[in-house]
Amino acid sequence: MTHPRPRRQDSIHQRITPKRRITTSKKKKKMELDSLPTEILRSIFDELDLTELRALRLVCRRLDLIASHSVMKELVFRLYKPDFDMLQSIASRPEYAEHVTSLLYDATMMSSKGHDFEAHVQACLRRRSIVYYYNGILGDGRDRTRLTEADLRRDFEMYERFFATQQKILDDDIDYRVLEEVISKLPNLREISVSSNPSAGEAEIEMGQNTWGSLPFEWCEFCDAEVSSGGVDYGDGPSRHLRALFRGVHKAGTQLRAIRAKGMHYSFFDSGKFGLARMTHLFENLTCFEISIGALAEWDYDWYENQQDRFILAPHVVDGSVCRTTMQQGVLRTALLKMPNLTKLRLIIFGIMQHWQIANGSCQPPALEDMISPEQSWPKLEVLTLEGMYAKHEQLADLILRHNSTLVSLELNKIRIQKGSWRNLLPQLKDGFSGRQIHVKVGHDLEDWNEEGERNADWVHRGGQHAVQEYFDDPGISRIPLESGARASARIILPEIYDSEEWTEDEDTFDLFA
Repeated sequence: MTHPRPRRQDSIHQRITPKRRITTSKKKKKMELDSLPTEILRSIFDELDLTELRALRLVCRRLDLIASHSVMKELVFRLYKPDFDMLQSIASRPEYAEHVTSLLYDATMMSSKGHDFEAHVQACLRRRSIVYYYNGILGDGRDRTRLTEADLRRDFEMYERFFATQQKILDDDIDYRVLEEVISKLPNLREISVSSNPSAGEAEIEMGQNTWGSLPFEWCEFCDAEVSSGGVDYGDGPSRHLRALFRGVHKAGTQLRAIRAKGMHYSFFDSGKFGLARMTHLFENLTCFEISIGALAEWDYDWYENQQDRFILAPHVVDGSVCRTTMQQGVLRTALLKMPNLTKLRLIIFGIMQHWQIANGSCQPPALEDMISPEQSWPKLEVLTLEGMYAKHEQLADLILRHNSTLVSLELNKIRIQKGSWRNLLPQLKDGFSGRQIHVKVGHDLEDWNEEGERNADWVHRGGQHAVQEYFDDPGISRIPLESGARASARIILPEIYDSEEWTEDEDTFDLFA
């Protein structure tokens, strides 16, 4: 008969030690970043800046691909061969190309209009003198007397090399071919933008961040004066840039959601040129359309020296009245009719704000009816910005109140009222607009430009605009902050304007005539 083997009685030490070993041997496993779910990583990466994202992309292939979701959303490029090479490289890899939803074309270009070494030297001297005049110091921190011929010659040669590269792209239409190829390989592209003039109107069109560093010709020390913004200064500037994007979109059949163009030249809206007129079949899905248009044909800069031996820039306008004639062709108006799903619309006319430009007929801004049909409506419109145009009182009021049920934000800047006045329009806007945000910077009526009007032209800087905005922001204010009559500008009681014995110090309150 076999008896069961008696159970060995372990000592206390033997019973405890194995448990202790088991406890100490179980170490917590660290959770690696690349082990997190893709959705969580994308949420984290969306909060990081570009420098941090670039560093993460170097860790491993998985993080590289996931970070591409954030890094590749918007590609920023210029008319520069390395930038085009970058676009082609990204488009050739589907794992990167699928993340691209937006293209931002920076229209900064180099100008070489009648450029030679002597002109380059003069431009450098002018540029340095202007910087000194406005800032009291030189931009590069050097004294003007230290500009040597060797420095300028080296700078000029570098400039010429970069310009030759740029010119070859233009002459051979490389930009058109590259963008047609690239856009056809971006399956999720939804937005295109062109950024040009940095001061194109009061209402700022927000553009993406430059993610690819500085321009090569920014390395030149002295040639800053020769870099064009691509705007109204040198021909039709960014028109070519936007036209190249449109051709690529047209060929690929891309259905865009947003178009943004900053600092466009009005010639882009000539019905005889490729542009909006031939793109209307691709606009039906647009929800955002933002554009600022320069009303000047060109600027002609006169340089002269003042008594302090400094150069001053004196611009005067050449044939700016062509803008309205071009816009009256109706290309933009027709295009807007093909955008039924807009939720955001911003139309900005800039470059015609000076009264003498209007008085001598050199500038005629387009009218509201030249760009928006009187019967036009957008059932989903939430944001509306209008700036720098003529508008009939009733047409402007009807446009705003027609969209009152959907509008959330309204911005009106420097609009000149025809057949009516701001004095009558302001109460309509205050009582009829039900959106959350309204901003109004009144313009000048045509009758306003007389001697008295010119003396009061700076009323905005003396508190006038603040009073207009306060009128909308405070429901308790019923007093219209404009003087009676047809004028749009308001007089402010100030001693330097009204030298009257009736004026007292108590009246210096920046109140406006009701």
